Amino acid sequence: MKKYLSTLCLSCTFLLSDQIDPSNIDPLKKGINAATFSDIKRAVNFTKTLSPYDTYIRSTTKDGIQYHVVYVLNIDKLDLEQTLSDIRTIVPTSFITSDRSINRFYLESKQKKENSKNSISKLNISSIFDKAKKHYKEKNYTEAIKILSQLSSKYPNNTTINFYLGRSYFQIKDYEQATAPYERILILEPNHQRVRLELAQTYMMLNLNEDAIKNFTTVLNDPKTPKNVRENIEKRIEYIKNKVKKNFLFGSISFGITLDNNVLSQSGYVESPDIDVQLDYLESPIHKDTIYTKNITLNHLYKYNENYSIINSITYTNQSYKNDNKRLNNRETYDSLDYQYHDKLETDVQSYSLKLSNTKGNSNLIYMIDASFIDVASEDYMKTYGLGVMYQKRFFTQNTFFTMLKYYDKSYSQIEDKNKDSRNIQALVGNNINTTDNNNISLLYIFTKEDIKNPTILVDTNVPGKQTHNLIVENKYKVDKKLTLNSSISYGKLFEDSIATGFINKRSDDTLTYLIGLNYLIYKNLTISSSYKYITNHSSVNLREYDKELIDFNLKYSF
Repeated sequence: MKKYLSTLCLSCTFLLSDQIDPSNIDPLKKGINAATFSDIKRAVNFTKTLSPYDTYIRSTTKDGIQYHVVYVLNIDKLDLEQTLSDIRTIVPTSFITSDRSINRFYLESKQKKENSKNSISKLNISSIFDKAKKHYKEKNYTEAIKILSQLSSKYPNNTTINFYLGRSYFQIKDYEQATAPYERILILEPNHQRVRLELAQTYMMLNLNEDAIKNFTTVLNDPKTPKNVRENIEKRIEYIKNKVKKNFLFGSISFGITLDNNVLSQSGYVESPDIDVQLDYLESPIHKDTIYTKNITLNHLYKYNENYSIINSITYTNQSYKNDNKRLNNRETYDSLDYQYHDKLETDVQSYSLKLSNTKGNSNLIYMIDASFIDVASEDYMKTYGLGVMYQKRFFTQNTFFTMLKYYDKSYSQIEDKNKDSRNIQALVGNNINTTDNNNISLLYIFTKEDIKNPTILVDTNVPGKQTHNLIVENKYKVDKKLTLNSSISYGKLFEDSIATGFINKRSDDTLTYLIGLNYLIYKNLTISSSYKYITNHSSVNLREYDKELIDFNLKYSF
């Protein structure tokens, strides 16, 4: 095969004996764009490092500047991956003037090119492009690519044609093909920041992280880049860095105040003594109180690879009441714990959890181990130990399904409470839906079954097991970047397995809870929130019925 190249550069003609004749390009094989040079001699020297491959140099001139693109041709389809690997070890990156050293593309047959030239010459270019653009807008990207590829072969330096060609390849997720049109534009227009942004996003999808960050940073540093685009770029750069990062440390500190108009009923704000079974409380007048809550959460995530990660979490919560002394003086049931001699009936909860996360595509499987230690008035009150598994699946970008199954054991520390030790099973299923860009709806069902280990361990007492069903609907509406409105409604159903000591029938409760609230981002990591909650509980046992209102204020710093 006779090999040659005739190139005009600086009014000189070069005849190279080791270049392939364009007429001998096999349309059934593949080729790659290996590198681009502004100096023909460097291009020629570069081709010598690529022997024994068939090489070809195509030259073009823009604004008086000549560019020379080196192609490696006639690669068998079956050997393409191995050939690419071989050439990557040959290509000296110091020669590369574009952002990538290898761009894969398909060569058109001579007949196809001939037909393309004839058809383009017969028809108006504008009408052909309009047809391609119409296909693009209608999301017929494959049809758009067919037309734009023909136009690009005829007008390789046309910015608009190459831009839509790159975008079309991107939309069908052929990211390798999408890079070549963008790079052709940037060779001639290096300051075209919109194209550079598209190229950076394409590199990101190809996991070419360094190239993506480099191009994102170039656009970010341009003073003409709009503020909203700059913010999105910063998020993408952070996302890329997090992808390659192994260890993450994050958490939060929060302080809250809750105004409760019926603190003698079960609040459930944190897991605390089961005060709703104390008759002296329920027979007392409705009592208002202020609850102070402090919370610290610390998480460490180790990312083993793209699929597996380990999350360790530690949480400490302290809850105290403003009017403890008034209530403690009447709390005769807990005399054995000496609670009445403490100034503050504080609840302290320490929680630890270990999670193993396995992510594959849009699915995530999480295995969990956790433990909690609860103190009341500086006395050990209860310990819990749990095992669980959770599964999440994202459908499209708007819908996330999740489900969890968990077993946990409750063990009370004081002998007087040992008849409340229990085994618990909890199952939940839910769906999270983004109805719009600013609105999110969550649907959640939770089932809990509690079985008492030794219901009659104490003489003349019976603590029944119970099961609960909860259905929750939550809505979050993002008013703007700082303000979010929250609302929820939940229905709970509780059944006790048997009749508790001191009662004549089984307990069955129906609980309705309504909540409205808001979150406001004061600063980058500082959020203030407030909510109003109304709870009404109807029970088959009159003493268990109650209504209560809570107003909550919370300040949270995340890091």
